[in-house]
Amino acid sequence: LSSTLDDLEDARRAVKEVLGGQYAVVESYEADPRPLWESCVADVASCAIYVGIVGLRYGFVPPEQGKSITELEFDAALAARLPCYVFVRDADAIPASRTDLYTKENDPALIEAFRVRLSSGANEIPRPARFTTADDLKVKVLKALQRQPGQGAAGPAVDGSSPEAPQPDAA
Repeated sequence: LSSTLDDLEDARRAVKEVLGGQYAVVESYEADPRPLWESCVADVASCAIYVGIVGLRYGFVPPEQGKSITELEFDAALAARLPCYVFVRDADAIPASRTDLYTKENDPALIEAFRVRLSSGANEIPRPARFTTADDLKVKVLKALQRQPGQGAAGPAVDGSSPEAPQPDAA
């Protein structure tokens, strides 16, 4: 599950609710000897699917990387050829206080460029879905996962009823 944190907390919680019973949600909060960006990228590469949520904050840009951790994770998912599900919050649904324009954390042009890239329609870029609220996002994540190859309306082919049953990971 990839996104900036504080500004998209409600959206992250909504996605975790949707994925929790079917997928083990991987979040990079554990102690790790590697730099943060490196461990996050490695976590994505270990997953079965990628779910990205994008608002109007670009997020932390590690020194010498040139991209935020969120965009680095997206690039890692593409490189690993993971099924990518990207959800972009409508700009009108984001309070000004949760934007780079307001916080001055990053140049707003960075998040705008990332959003344009996600909506570019380029061959390697998965088509994103737009959402407004956490509830709207839940519905769109469920619909997207139901269309995932190997999945039916009933959900993943993995039987999650047994504690021993493996669960696919979602970055």
